[in-house]
Amino acid sequence: WHKYASAEACTGMGYISVHDPDSVTNVPFSIKTDFYVADPTRALYLELDTRSDIRFEVYMESAYTSGGATDKQRVMVVNPTDHWQHMYINLGRPWSWFNHHPAFKLSFAALNPYGEEGDIRLDNVKILTTASVL
Repeated sequence: WHKYASAEACTGMGYISVHDPDSVTNVPFSIKTDFYVADPTRALYLELDTRSDIRFEVYMESAYTSGGATDKQRVMVVNPTDHWQHMYINLGRPWSWFNHHPAFKLSFAALNPYGEEGDIRLDNVKILTTASVL
């Protein structure tokens, strides 16, 4: 992936872009930052802005127990849009699959089953937690 400083950014000074050539059906990429949320009673969301020529998947990666091997679970598929789209993605269910393990990563995969070249652009990626409503 590449980081671009551009007036084309949704907000701020830049965004990241991943290019998927027409010859590749799946391009995985991830956020290098590890996330840590210690309170399992919190609601957990991924906030981001996206503009994409092709579909892509969002994944959560974590261990089910402390010291255990990591696994990857698909959170959702995001469809293409020709304008910046602001999204809140609920990570509560996949986090519960990982038994609310506090350390996790986020990854993505460009989906290109029809051999169409495209770009995925992400901006303002954040993890939000809120007090849980029980």
